[in-house]
Amino acid sequence: MVERTKVVEVVPYNPEWKTEFEQIKTMIMNYIGDVILAVEHVGSTSIEGLSAKPIIDLDVVMDSYDVLPDIIERLEKAGFEYQGNLGIEGREAFKRTFDDGFMKYHLYVCPKDGKGYVEHIAFRDYLRANESARKDYETLKLKLAETYRYDIDNYCDKKTDFVKDILRLTLLKPYAYPRLETSRLLLKELTLEYTNEVFALFSDPVIAKFMDIEPCHTRQEAEEIITFHLEDTGTRWGIFLKEENRFIGTCGYHCLDMNTKAEIGFDLAKDYWGKGYMQEALAPVIDFGLSQMNLVFIEATVDVENMRSQRLLEKLSFIKAEELKDDLYYYSLQS
Repeated sequence: MVERTKVVEVVPYNPEWKTEFEQIKTMIMNYIGDVILAVEHVGSTSIEGLSAKPIIDLDVVMDSYDVLPDIIERLEKAGFEYQGNLGIEGREAFKRTFDDGFMKYHLYVCPKDGKGYVEHIAFRDYLRANESARKDYETLKLKLAETYRYDIDNYCDKKTDFVKDILRLTLLKPYAYPRLETSRLLLKELTLEYTNEVFALFSDPVIAKFMDIEPCHTRQEAEEIITFHLEDTGTRWGIFLKEENRFIGTCGYHCLDMNTKAEIGFDLAKDYWGKGYMQEALAPVIDFGLSQMNLVFIEATVDVENMRSQRLLEKLSFIKAEELKDDLYYYSLQS
C-alpha cells in the first residue's frame, strides 16, 4: 500500500522544496539516469507561492515500458520497494525503505505519453502561469485541510472537481500551440509575461470601446484580460513586429464550440492602424483555425461604428449578416 498521510497538514510555500527536489532528483539520476528521459517536480510543492502538504512528488519519465524492468531492478537494489500502479494506469509507484536524509516524497515512474504524467504537467504549468487559479486552489486546499484534517481521502476527493476543470481547460485543445510568422510579424502565445504591453493597449479608450470593455486602469485588470484568454478554450496570440520584437496587438479565437466553431477577435494599437498589419496577422490565424483546429465556422462580431474592422473582415472573405443586433454586425466564414 502507498504510504498515507495520517493528518492533513497544509503549510505555506517553502522555497527549500525546490532545493530538496533537485537533491532527490540527483540521487535518482545516479541510479537510473541513463535509461530515463527526465525527473519532473509535480504536485503542489512544485508551484511557487502555493501552500501545500510538505511532500515532494516526483514523476520519473521513461520513453516506454520496455525499460521498466531495468528501472525496477536498479531501484530495488538501491532500497526502493516496487508497488505496481496502485490501481492507477500510467504510473508505477516506488516506496523508499531506507533513510536517505530527505523529507517525505512520492516517487512515480511514468511513460512520456501516460495520462497521469501528462495531466500532472498540464496542471502544474497552468497554476504556475495563472495567479488567480493558484489563489483559488490554495483557498480550497486550506479550507479542505481544516474540514478534513483527519480524513485524507475526503481531502483528496473534494479537490477533484477543481482539478478536472483545470485539466479541461488545458487539455481540451487537440492541437499544438504554434508560433505563427509572416514577412513582418511574429505571433506567439499571449501570457502574463506581456501584462505591461496589454495594459498599455487596453488603457486606450478607443481600443476598449470596440472590445466592449472598460479601459484598463490597473495592471491587475490587464492580468485578468490575459487570464481570460488563457482559461478560455480558444487560442490567443500576441502580435509582434518581427525585427523589433515590439508588441502591437493581439488576435485569436475564443468561445470554441465542440472544436467546430469559434469566434475570432483582434485588436491593434492605434499607431499601427492603416498599415496592413492585422490583415497580415489574421491570414495565418484563419488558416490555422481551418486546417489545424478543424473549424467549420469562424464568426466575428463588430461594433457598428468600427468601419476598419468591417472592411478588414470583408477583405478576408467573411460574410456579413444582414441583421444588425445590439449595435453589432455579425460576420461568418465557412470552411
